[in-house]
Amino acid sequence: MKVFAAVKKIVNNSSMTPTSSSNSIYPIVVLQYERADCSFGQEENLHWALIVITSVNESNLAGQDDEEILGPCWQVFDRHYSDGRGVVWELFDGKIVHPEEPGTRCIGGVKIGEIEERELVKLRKILDSHQPIPTFDGWNCRDWVVEVILNLHQTGPKSNSDFIHTISPSHPDPNVNDGPAL
Repeated sequence: MKVFAAVKKIVNNSSMTPTSSSNSIYPIVVLQYERADCSFGQEENLHWALIVITSVNESNLAGQDDEEILGPCWQVFDRHYSDGRGVVWELFDGKIVHPEEPGTRCIGGVKIGEIEERELVKLRKILDSHQPIPTFDGWNCRDWVVEVILNLHQTGPKSNSDFIHTISPSHPDPNVNDGPAL
């Protein structure tokens, strides 16, 4: 399955090479996943997640040309309880993700920026602190991703070093896409 051929191309075109003796730059990507009742043609209903792609491994298992994309991944999801709690949103920090594993239903993504390896701990703290709190009816995972992107954009360059090399949401509206489609 070649769902991530385009991701691999973007990763290869990115600076996933050391910028110093031990510091690589990794792409930040918004991934899109099918839902049980939504797929292509219903993009406004897809599930969104953020991943920092730290490696792409190729393997040829059982004659299949598979790619394994690894890196820390963040997403939010809602749990519906019938015990009085109602809907509870949770943040999932996946640490490592394999988007092409059976059952993941990942259909691609968009590169939104880059980050240095040494800044991953800081990024994890920022994302882990941005808990999913619905701010309006219909709020969902896509809104959380947009909120996080805007937060990272505002965090911007720090004193001597750039925290996020490039992250520029020209349109914070999730229905507008200026990034390179994968």
